[in-house]
Amino acid sequence: MLTLANNLMLLAENAAETSEHSLVMPLIIGGSIMLTFLILLLITASFSNNHTMGKEDIELIDPNRQVGSLGAGR
Repeated sequence: MLTLANNLMLLAENAAETSEHSLVMPLIIGGSIMLTFLILLLITASFSNNHTMGKEDIELIDPNRQVGSLGAGR
């Protein structure tokens, strides 16, 4: 992944040296790298939260329940 980013940055630098629009290509390539990273992060986050969906037997915390040596879970 890092070698791909390094190769794209070298490509952007070479394009910036030989082109009249010296800032357009690095901005496009850098923006596409950031957008790809954010999309991969979104996909990863959606899969990491997948185990909680569809479970209705999740035990909720009862604020009236006493826990400890005095209550012992009454």
